[in-house]
Amino acid sequence: MNLLRFRKAAPMVTALFLIPASFAQETGGDKVDLDALAQIKTEAFQHSQVMENLFWMSEVYGPRVTNSRNHKLAAEWAMKQMQEWGLKNVHLEKWPFGYGWQIKHFYAAMETPVYAAFTGFPLAWTPGTNGPITVEPVWAPIHSKADFARYHGKLKGKALLMFDPAPLTLHTRADAQPSPTDEEILARGGARGNGGGGPRSENGAAAGARENRDPSRRGRPGEGEWEYTPTSLALANAKNGILRNEVNAFLKEEGVAISITPGYNGDGGTIFATYGGSENPKDPIPPPIVAIGAEQYNRLVRLLQHGITPKLNFDIAVDYQKEDQNAFNVIGEIPGTTKPDEVVMLGGHFDSWQGGTGATDNGTGSSVAMEAVRILATLHKAALIKPMARTVRVALWGGEEEGVYGSTAYVQQHFAQRATMVKTPRVRQAGCVL
Repeated sequence: MNLLRFRKAAPMVTALFLIPASFAQETGGDKVDLDALAQIKTEAFQHSQVMENLFWMSEVYGPRVTNSRNHKLAAEWAMKQMQEWGLKNVHLEKWPFGYGWQIKHFYAAMETPVYAAFTGFPLAWTPGTNGPITVEPVWAPIHSKADFARYHGKLKGKALLMFDPAPLTLHTRADAQPSPTDEEILARGGARGNGGGGPRSENGAAAGARENRDPSRRGRPGEGEWEYTPTSLALANAKNGILRNEVNAFLKEEGVAISITPGYNGDGGTIFATYGGSENPKDPIPPPIVAIGAEQYNRLVRLLQHGITPKLNFDIAVDYQKEDQNAFNVIGEIPGTTKPDEVVMLGGHFDSWQGGTGATDNGTGSSVAMEAVRILATLHKAALIKPMARTVRVALWGGEEEGVYGSTAYVQQHFAQRATMVKTPRVRQAGCVL
């Protein structure tokens, strides 16, 4: 994450209050308190704690896999901060989820023909190795269920390279680019779903997001007969949840020692991967599954293609948290005075995946939301702004990465049941409900 760029969070916090106020004034609504706006700007620019918030939730407590011990520690820290700032009704609001999970120890390396350490991590909700193991790899890419019969009896005790080599291209331009001009945005208008700032092809044109997230280039899961790719392993939807369970059951039955993936995106030491197992206690538990660097994965495939079978070392320990299968949202508020039932709500998702610290996804959003309520609570406590008529409530959602479960649970508990948002295995909503 670019920390300098994120320092723009202070103006973002100010804008959160400026926009509704000016709109209300123009339409004859509540009168804008310009003195209060000035105090908000001063607090935001001169006493910001947004980077301190992000430090604690990402550097200290990241990653924050939903319902893991790290996630709970981060929630305890967030609640303590909210209480110290003067927020009221600070609590965890729970909803059914499943097992928590996090990494305790990870080591992976090639021992022969020469030593090479691997960069990587285990996929979420997959088990450890129960101590060090030495295994030989076999390249047996699983494209569809038809491959089960093809590899039957050939995988026992092996390290399974279960995907095609990741396609890698030469980087000819910096990954970070200046903000596009209006003309460039219009020129990219045909690339829907990319937001104008996503991955680009060699000529600089924006590329389709799903295409870039699928190293196998075998197409999006769910179109025609299913294809098992790093992307379909990562995606959370009903069809591919069933798909993943079928593959995991096959790997377990065949006695695979460990399975290896290059992740669904990334190169140059960056690895994108999510989960290989499931938080649902009823789903099959696979053998250990790890993601390693795409370059390292491809090297193993090339060695095998040349008739050289390396020896690989793994030592992986993970922790399943089974004692409390309820995940949670972190809630706090500044109660309103004359209109307490009218709520201004803001938030971000607090959970993250295990491959990083969860800084940009979505520690940034959560830290800005916390900073906004901190500013208001601080100024209110110091009597620098008048008490607010409406309740301001902040929510740090859980379960976003697995299917927007936390925000969905909140909406259904507090507002209305929505059949299209009911939690079903691997159904992921388009966005976070605030």
